[in-house]
Amino acid sequence: MDLNKFTVRAQAAITQAQTIAAGNGQQAIETGHLLKGLFLEDADVTPFLLKKLNVNMNALTQALDRIVSGYPKVQGGQNGTSRVLRQRRSRKPSRTPRPSVMNSPAWSTCCSAWWKVRTALRNC
Repeated sequence: MDLNKFTVRAQAAITQAQTIAAGNGQQAIETGHLLKGLFLEDADVTPFLLKKLNVNMNALTQALDRIVSGYPKVQGGQNGTSRVLRQRRSRKPSRTPRPSVMNSPAWSTCCSAWWKVRTALRNC
C-alpha cells in the first residue's frame, strides 16, 4: 500500500491501525483497526460527528473493542492489509462467507454508526 496516496490525517489513522493490530498480535489490518485508528487519531471531529448523530460513543467503543479483539492473532511476520481490505481497495466484490465477528450485534452497532456518518457527510 502506498501511503503517499493518502492525506496526512489518513496516513496517521492507517499508522494507528497498524499499531493497534501489532499491539493485539494481529497480522492483518482489518476495517475495525482502521475505524479505531480514526477514533484515536482524530479525537475531535469523529466523536463530534457521531455525537451529533446521537450515536452512543461508549457502546460504539465497546463494540469496536470486541470486534478488534475477535480478529485472529498470529505470532511473527509483518503486518499488512487483510484480503478484504485489499479487495475493497481494488473494488473487487468478495464472495467469501463473512466471519462470525461480522454477524455479531457489535458489528451491527459499528456499521449503523458508520452509515450514519457517511450519510451525514454526503448531505453536507
